[in-house]
Amino acid sequence: MTIPDSSVIPITAPSIELLPIRILVVEDSRSDFGMLERALLRDNDASYNITWKRNGADAQHHIQTEMVDVLIMDNNLPDTTGLTLFASIENPFLLFGSVLITGNDVDNVPAQALKLGIDHYLFKDTQGNYLNLLPYVVKRAHASFRERETLEKKARQLEAINLELDNFAKTVAHEVKAPLTHITANADLVLMDYEEHLPAPVIKSINSMRKHAYSVRDVVDDLLLLSSTNEVSVPIQPLDMHEIVTNAIEIHEPLIQRTQAKVHVPANFLVAVGYGPWVQKLWENYISNAAKYGGLNVSIHLASQDLGNGQIRFTVTDNGPGISQKNQGKLFIPFSRLHRSRARGHGLGLSIVDRITQKLGGSVGLESEDGKDTTFWFTLPAKET
Repeated sequence: MTIPDSSVIPITAPSIELLPIRILVVEDSRSDFGMLERALLRDNDASYNITWKRNGADAQHHIQTEMVDVLIMDNNLPDTTGLTLFASIENPFLLFGSVLITGNDVDNVPAQALKLGIDHYLFKDTQGNYLNLLPYVVKRAHASFRERETLEKKARQLEAINLELDNFAKTVAHEVKAPLTHITANADLVLMDYEEHLPAPVIKSINSMRKHAYSVRDVVDDLLLLSSTNEVSVPIQPLDMHEIVTNAIEIHEPLIQRTQAKVHVPANFLVAVGYGPWVQKLWENYISNAAKYGGLNVSIHLASQDLGNGQIRFTVTDNGPGISQKNQGKLFIPFSRLHRSRARGHGLGLSIVDRITQKLGGSVGLESEDGKDTTFWFTLPAKET
């Protein structure tokens, strides 16, 4: 069957007019600028809006008052160098793409350009081959700028979302904490005044209610701590680590006694700097995890080590069953837990350790194998001597 021509409706793609790439050329030589301009205008794959400035001062003024997509700089200018001009611009990576051109291939100019973050570098050879590369290099610099611009926009959006989530978590945590305090206080009062008169099943139910209420309160406190690490500035000072560790052990004394754990504390720790209450949380989490998951009669050894790079490494080693390689990557993710049948918890502890150490300028990690000892560690900046 032949379809009549009149029944065929041609479909054409909509025409998209690409905006010209706005280029600022900083070049003191009129003839060299003319060659650059002609090389760009011969390019049929893109259109350009080209502005010429002879020196760094005029270029600075143009950048402050006009939009630029790509900055092309000769390195040898009357009042400055292209490298110095680029370095003097605040956050140039998010303002435009950049190309440095120089006829003097000495003084390690390419390495300096790379260090500053200039997108591309061209050597002004006498044969003029750099002019053939110029359109390609300009388009690559422009593409790199657009990619950075997109990533920066997404980063700002993510930062705003994270701030909203932190504020939401904080609001919910505060709203939940008030009734929890009321529940636990009233349960304590009932047991204090009427425990002798209540049947055993009722007392058991009240104790169960108290236990779960305190558990939820711990989750709320951890959420508030996670939120605070994003926004609170804390005083950084040398730490009395022995006192901090002693306090952390006292917090978990009931757990340590219940599991019959043996905690070995060195006579002295190397001196690091940080914020005491947060660092105590690090020790609390590591020591409680070792006692929970190490099994009965676990032996827990604490230690410190100078890494020689301005960081002190603090370790908690237990002789428990170890952690397999495939499970180690999950441990510092919020709400991730292993061995759910062996210990209760909400999976925030190690993510708090990670967040705190990052805030204090350190890092976290572990060394373990299935069936062998486990060492959890964190680092903090060493005290300057």
